[in-house]
Amino acid sequence: MSRAVGTSGAMAIALLLCVAWVIVAPLIDHGMNWKFLLLTNVPTLATLFMVFVVQHTQNHHVDAIQVKLDELIRAMEGAKNSMMNVEDLSPEALKQVKKDVQREAGE
Repeated sequence: MSRAVGTSGAMAIALLLCVAWVIVAPLIDHGMNWKFLLLTNVPTLATLFMVFVVQHTQNHHVDAIQVKLDELIRAMEGAKNSMMNVEDLSPEALKQVKKDVQREAGE
């Protein structure tokens, strides 16, 4: 889900929904002034868009760190290359790999 939220497409969809809401809001009788309703929701919308931006940035940083770690694994003699794709494992498989590594380390 974090990958999906961190994409430009997700941000575009959220923006389109907000624009559609601004267009449709005056047509619907809310029982209050639609401009007041819009202004009270601006901080919420700003927060929503910041979530998309922060998630996109976090995804970028995680990807960069993962590439660096993969390069370290490749460069180290005796390192297990099978560990390079461990982030793609299911949660259950990842727990098993963690147990195996801890057992090998003598923990």
